[in-house]
Amino acid sequence: MPKQLLFLGGFLLLISIILLKIAAFKAFDLGAVQWMFAHRSHSLNSIAIGLSIIGGMPFVLFMTTLWCLTFAWYKK
Repeated sequence: MPKQLLFLGGFLLLISIILLKIAAFKAFDLGAVQWMFAHRSHSLNSIAIGLSIIGGMPFVLFMTTLWCLTFAWYKK
């Protein structure tokens, strides 16, 4: 299980580095952020603020827990 998580983390890190180096993906990211900025509403703004306050760690913890439970269930 830890090896799979390590490989997944390394793979996703590699993808994120590649996406940062390719200009077309950088332009897509900038366009997506500009579109979201132009179409934001009060409810989506409060959701975005809440998510930025809690950060990404709770989601990573939740997904890792689900993954571990799934592998434990398959193992039995």
